[in-house]
Amino acid sequence: MKQKIEKDSFFKSVGVILSGTVFAQAVTLFVAPFITRLYSPSEFGLFAVYISVMAIIVVLGSLRYEMAILLPRKRRDAYSILILCFLIAMPISILVFAVLSYLSFSSLQISAYFLFLPFAFFATVGCQILTKWQLREKKFHRIAVSRVAQSSLTAAVQLSFFKGGPLGLIAAHFLGQVIQFIILKKNAVFARDVFRENKKKLEEVAFRYRRFPLFDTSYAVFFAAGQQSPTVLLGLMFGPSAAGLYALSERVLSAPLNVIGGAVGSVFFSHVSDSTSVLERNQMILNVYTKMFYLSLMPAVIIFLFGEEVFGYVFGEAWIEAGKIATYLVPFFVSQFVVSPLITIFAVLEEQKAAAFLQGAIFFARIIVLILGSMFWSLETVVVMFSVVSVIGAILQLCFIFWRCKIPPLLVLFNHIKIALVFLLLLVFFEFTNYWIFGNV
Repeated sequence: MKQKIEKDSFFKSVGVILSGTVFAQAVTLFVAPFITRLYSPSEFGLFAVYISVMAIIVVLGSLRYEMAILLPRKRRDAYSILILCFLIAMPISILVFAVLSYLSFSSLQISAYFLFLPFAFFATVGCQILTKWQLREKKFHRIAVSRVAQSSLTAAVQLSFFKGGPLGLIAAHFLGQVIQFIILKKNAVFARDVFRENKKKLEEVAFRYRRFPLFDTSYAVFFAAGQQSPTVLLGLMFGPSAAGLYALSERVLSAPLNVIGGAVGSVFFSHVSDSTSVLERNQMILNVYTKMFYLSLMPAVIIFLFGEEVFGYVFGEAWIEAGKIATYLVPFFVSQFVVSPLITIFAVLEEQKAAAFLQGAIFFARIIVLILGSMFWSLETVVVMFSVVSVIGAILQLCFIFWRCKIPPLLVLFNHIKIALVFLLLLVFFEFTNYWIFGNV
């Protein structure tokens, strides 16, 4: 009975966050066909490079201490970590501003646009910190509302200021982060507490959870850089248009990852942190893993078979090449969709060092493929090789999680066989349907 109640609570919590995230992503996807017709691949590519740089450096914002907010049993300790996060974020934001003042991005003609980055950096870091606090407080509704507001305002500004080119896209992103920060901050942290918190208490929690800045930060940097490096390097090697094409395909494929994976991952972290038995934890891992795989199959097969047609029809003829890139990226995003919610188990098990090592290996493998590929291969070949390396990395992460949690290998293998059979049946069905409809045309 207890397990059933906890399971119902888990999926109810997922549902609350998921509802807001689904609506937020629905707004983004709804305006996407208009955005792709108002902005060229080159303009979208410049914006994508900006977002990629932001995504890489933002993980340094609080040195990953925000991940520790959910762990203490005492609320007072968690609040001290919350204060610590903001005390770290403020000087790092100033440092980002100082560094960007001296760096030149003239090769991509985006130096002027990066003036927004330090301010957007602090707002984004603040949202990450406050989201973890609201998760601890079980304020799932507030998280959902903040995501809807962020997505809606971003879309409205992007559509209204399209004549500004990349600047319109960047300004919209910044304003969206600001409104999300304001909503999440309500009843969470007070400015007066930031500078009045007991110094000894801050030192105590900082030392207790020192593994996060020491190991989890490097893991997060490797992960973010591995995810975002294609956009930056493809922009450098093949031009802003290539970055834009890749970014759109990545944006479409990552939508389910952001909607479902993000919601499940957040609630999974919250619940697995509270789990009291190994059996309960492992059952939760297997349930999430299997269900995420099943959820990914249908959209994966559709994009794999009809990617170019879908992208050309929805986003316009200028973006057909993005559909081809999307088909190559399908295996990569399926693996990420399945693995991403489970990654938080590293923090719960305090295996940040192993997580950093695995993610570092994946990162360097991706970078080698991207750099060497850009020198000797075509854009399509580089994307294929990047996808293959990423899938191998995701499999290694899964194997480590199952091994560390002592989940029986035969049980995992049985799940894989079932999933593979369902995937093959879907593939055969869609191939047969495609031939039956278009084969005699």
